[in-house]
Amino acid sequence: MRLKTVNARGSWIYLAMFWGGLYAFIMFLMRTLSQHYKPRDFFWFDVTVASFFGVGILVDLFRPIPTPVRFHKMNQEVYVWHKGVLYRIPWKECEISVVVAQSNIGYGHLWDGYDLVLWLNPKHAINKNLSGQKYKRLVLHTTGKRHIVVYGYWEYVRRYMANETPLW
Repeated sequence: MRLKTVNARGSWIYLAMFWGGLYAFIMFLMRTLSQHYKPRDFFWFDVTVASFFGVGILVDLFRPIPTPVRFHKMNQEVYVWHKGVLYRIPWKECEISVVVAQSNIGYGHLWDGYDLVLWLNPKHAINKNLSGQKYKRLVLHTTGKRHIVVYGYWEYVRRYMANETPLW
């Protein structure tokens, strides 16, 4: 299972394509319909806009991808590599919850967002001693509309680990 940051990958590319296309269309109309246009009037502005969108696309394409969360059905364990620490969590001790997304708290005009959170207990760390540290929160899935999507995602994972048939 990939984390939410991988699912959101490419959003900047679509925005850059939309706004860049709109900019190119407006500039095309302005250059073809304007009688006072000189070819070098907007050269540096065009270069600046193109480089802005180009850098955004490159950053989106080459940002690091987080490692996946591995739900091992046969061993009944969950494996997580998070920030240099490997966690091996027995399924019976796996703590997963649905919480209100922190990014949406305080915005009265927005829908409530919901996160499916896997809580990483320090006692399950394998390659480092994290005793005395707090739980770490790892968002598996997020949605900005209805909480039923997050519960459906959780139900899919639960049924997979219980070796039950999926709902869909």
